[in-house]
Amino acid sequence: MIQVLKELINDQQTSDIRFIIGKDKTPFYCHKLILSTCSPRFFTLFYNQDSEKQEIANNKQKSKIEYEFEYPEFSSDAFQLFLLFAYTREIEIANQNVFHLWLIAEKLSVNILQDLCQDYLQNHIFSQQNKQLPKQQRIELSIFKKKFYAFIQKNSEFFFAKPERLNKYPFGEIKNILSVKVPREIHIHIFRRILDWGRYNCITENLEPIPSNIKTFVDPFLSSIRLDLMEIQSLDEVAKSELYDHNKLMALTFASPKDIQLSKTTESPTSKSKSKSKSKSKSKSKSRSKSNSRSNSKSRSNTKPNSNQPQPTSFGRRSKKPKLKVLILAADNKENSRQDVKKSIESKSIQNSTVINVSKQIPTTKRMGMFDVIFLYSDTTFLDPVKLGDYLAEYVQLGGNLVVACYPMLLNEQSKDILQGKIVSDNFLPIEKGSILKGNMQKIESDKIIQNEHDILANVESFCGGKRSLHIKTTLTEGSNLIANWDDGIPLIAEKRKEIDGYGNVVALNISPFSDQISGSSWLVSSNGRILIANAVRYAGSRFLIN
Repeated sequence: MIQVLKELINDQQTSDIRFIIGKDKTPFYCHKLILSTCSPRFFTLFYNQDSEKQEIANNKQKSKIEYEFEYPEFSSDAFQLFLLFAYTREIEIANQNVFHLWLIAEKLSVNILQDLCQDYLQNHIFSQQNKQLPKQQRIELSIFKKKFYAFIQKNSEFFFAKPERLNKYPFGEIKNILSVKVPREIHIHIFRRILDWGRYNCITENLEPIPSNIKTFVDPFLSSIRLDLMEIQSLDEVAKSELYDHNKLMALTFASPKDIQLSKTTESPTSKSKSKSKSKSKSKSKSRSKSNSRSNSKSRSNTKPNSNQPQPTSFGRRSKKPKLKVLILAADNKENSRQDVKKSIESKSIQNSTVINVSKQIPTTKRMGMFDVIFLYSDTTFLDPVKLGDYLAEYVQLGGNLVVACYPMLLNEQSKDILQGKIVSDNFLPIEKGSILKGNMQKIESDKIIQNEHDILANVESFCGGKRSLHIKTTLTEGSNLIANWDDGIPLIAEKRKEIDGYGNVVALNISPFSDQISGSSWLVSSNGRILIANAVRYAGSRFLIN
């Protein structure tokens, strides 16, 4: 019977499926009935009419051939072995073909072959008896292991996507597997696989798979999870697992991006000095190269910033300031006005900003914590003004920096949708809520500037509020600093810095967030409104730029 089945492999006369395999486009022929017995994916495709209409776009119907599939990433030799397995369930797995067969099994959803490949790796890579191998075989094993990790890195999307993927691997190897570099979107899958592994071990040890028991198994691996690279939408899932202490999770999500920026910037002067030293050594003696590098480092160290400015911390000198990560929280359903605000904020020292419409969703503090500065404004109702205010207060308490554009609705007491919660009740904001004031082409006049040398006013040569110059009639809250007034004496720019308490900086701009290109009642785009907004964002996050 097996011999009869072998004769059907690659039989063009009776086959109804054609595969085009490899870069050389080698054709292989088989039968959909046979293929569907080993792959649930193909069974659904071939025998479920609803799926058949949607599945696989490159599927072609030609004469006797009902389906054609092309896989340039497959090996022709390995695919020949796969067909033998599909027809006879016979397979010879070896070091030379295991990764090719595993890739085929994953792409075609052949679960039996997936398990066979992983069993082979378990026996030939991770078996305890490998420690007793002769030297040459240990070297070969080491090379084979490197290929294994390279395979995971290249195919991380499917490797970490399958539930209970790590259950077959010994404890000592899991951390090595988790250390491979993967795309950003894969990190949530890594977390899920660690969670699966913890639950699996709880069941094996007859323990209830609750967070406290799971944590006893997975705790050594939690440090391998890069929360700073994880998508912000995934952090809620991490928090719900209860594997992290709340404060620790907050610290990790807040600290990681900053730490990475700091490590990058501290490395840059070192790498520059090394490259300079190497270039000098080509033309000069080693001793002269050393003396030159010393003198260069002295000259660089003697170039100190203005004594009035904050001094660099122990993280070292910087050739370049890191770029800020900015989150724009906009209660604004108009795409053109959101883009106008985004245009004002983005500059050389600010990365591409992220916009979340808080009239439709309220990000948690954990999501906010992925950003150095938040710019908040509203032109419509908040989804939940109390919850938003509470989250923002927690964000600032944990060191996050906030800039608020107070008009048109954010602090307008005549609006029922005014910002609420602890950010207001606990006195985090620099100015009070108030009613709307109208003016006519009001500006920042020199006699209204309280702090002429303030960073927020750098390069702001003019600012005009436009035809109506709408703003909020307000006063400073306790502990706030006034930077500049409108012509009518109402605060235009104010701040509340709480670095001593470990809090973040809060800056209030009593202006519209968008220019007169969006609303005729807003500031003139021909004045320096965009510079003013960008300066406020950079200044609020100044600890990230200086320290």
